[in-house]
Amino acid sequence: MSDENFDAMYPDQIQELSEMFWTPVAVALRCAQLLVENPDDRILDVGSGVGKFCLIGAAISEGTFHGIEQRTELVKIADGIRALHAWASERVSFKSGNMSDEDWGSYQGIYLFNPFFEQSSGPFCQIDDSLKYSPDTQERYIQNALQKLASTQRGTRVATYFGFGAPLPGNFRKTYFELFDKGPLEVWIKDS
Repeated sequence: MSDENFDAMYPDQIQELSEMFWTPVAVALRCAQLLVENPDDRILDVGSGVGKFCLIGAAISEGTFHGIEQRTELVKIADGIRALHAWASERVSFKSGNMSDEDWGSYQGIYLFNPFFEQSSGPFCQIDDSLKYSPDTQERYIQNALQKLASTQRGTRVATYFGFGAPLPGNFRKTYFELFDKGPLEVWIKDS
């Protein structure tokens, strides 16, 4: 399936943001294959936007996908698409909130599509003006994410698309790298 076909489910203004802000279909397919090893694996998408990664992941794997997103309007759109598909209703969920309030330790996989880049990228690389943007906020989020990663269990898999703003902690070992048209997908596993 192409991005254009998948994105057709979304309102026009959301489709227009897809190329820059939503995970490409090819990346989501590969990433879900790499993150889900067992049917009971729970995957967290930090900054899930309109839910594209979670929906694709649940469609092609047996894992359960949870998205957390600060923008309530995007969560409503994601949840509306989820509700249209019976296969997604029990294995996909979306929550409005800040990733800092989520327990990352209860997940076997974490997906990060450079969720903090908007904070310092300037107005041309921001979804909207609903958040307060600053490099200080970006740094605070990165430090918080590093603490959250430290709280995960041994064996937790982390996938980044375009990174997330800092190197992963030293006890994460890179197990996969693939360069897609738009950027790198990398996967790590926590060794200890």
